[in-house]
Amino acid sequence: MYQKTDINFTEVNPVMHSTVATLEKLRDCKSGSVLQRHTIRDSAKQRQKSVSACEQFVTVVVQNLRDRFSDKGDALVMTVVSGLFDPSVIAMSIKKADLDNEVLGFHEYIRNMSGSKTVSSIKDVAQVAVKQICSYPSLGLLTKRLLVLPVSTVDCERGFSKQNLIKTDLRNSIKPASLDNLMRISIEGPPCSEFNYDKACDVWASMKPRRILQ
Repeated sequence: MYQKTDINFTEVNPVMHSTVATLEKLRDCKSGSVLQRHTIRDSAKQRQKSVSACEQFVTVVVQNLRDRFSDKGDALVMTVVSGLFDPSVIAMSIKKADLDNEVLGFHEYIRNMSGSKTVSSIKDVAQVAVKQICSYPSLGLLTKRLLVLPVSTVDCERGFSKQNLIKTDLRNSIKPASLDNLMRISIEGPPCSEFNYDKACDVWASMKPRRILQ
């Protein structure tokens, strides 16, 4: 799931908790369709060692998930912030004492804006908040932080793949700045068909005196 580009914080905690609950259930009951396919036919001592190894493995996986996707600190704050931009929450009637006046005003703006049918996700509502940052400055700042927080692993994996394609064994001495520029061009564009090679050659030739073969 974390390889989706449109994932947000409201999706992280439910998936994490359900995953942890499933793993703990498999560990505790030692049964299920997943485990029934693996049968140990040796001695009771070997079976016990295998069960113990599985329990330790699942315990470590669960602990890693909890450490990585904690309900505390920044994750808790951003989960709450995500709720402020949830269309289903905005559609509800909210008591004025529950939220700050700026949030109430923004929710009222979303409910009454023209073409509100196109606002169907947290990302859509957040983008509206960014456009209206002059009217809702606090929400605008929270929105910018929400939109840029790296939840998905897609960009990281794409970056490592591009780095391995660019920095090969024959180019292992490439400078970090050059590698960064090449990776940005490779990922963000423009495509090679739009690149002006003649202009690039002129710029390169003018940087210092060179002997260019005709």
